[in-house]
Amino acid sequence: MPQAENFVEIKANKDMGYVKSLDALKIAHACKLLGAGRDKKGDSVDFGAGCTIRKKKGNKVKKDDVLLVLYYNQVLKSRIDEAIQEASSAYVFQESRVKKERIVVK
Repeated sequence: MPQAENFVEIKANKDMGYVKSLDALKIAHACKLLGAGRDKKGDSVDFGAGCTIRKKKGNKVKKDDVLLVLYYNQVLKSRIDEAIQEASSAYVFQESRVKKERIVVK
């Protein structure tokens, strides 16, 4: 699998509490901005671009914890900045502990 040449870590700027939710569409849009998807049918896809989510629903988040990492190759700075903003806004936090839901329901 191809590896991206560049990455940026999105960190918490203060103690945030717990991750209440993540907006998967915002994260997907951020990855698309970095080349992991197409804007138009004829556009190429960068198979090295994407993200790694480090803090998920229910995780406690302290100052300087890495929330997620965005990977990219050759992308305009404006698209990188927009992707960072989009991915950062995907997180919703709350002070109290979040009840984790079961992924598989029997």
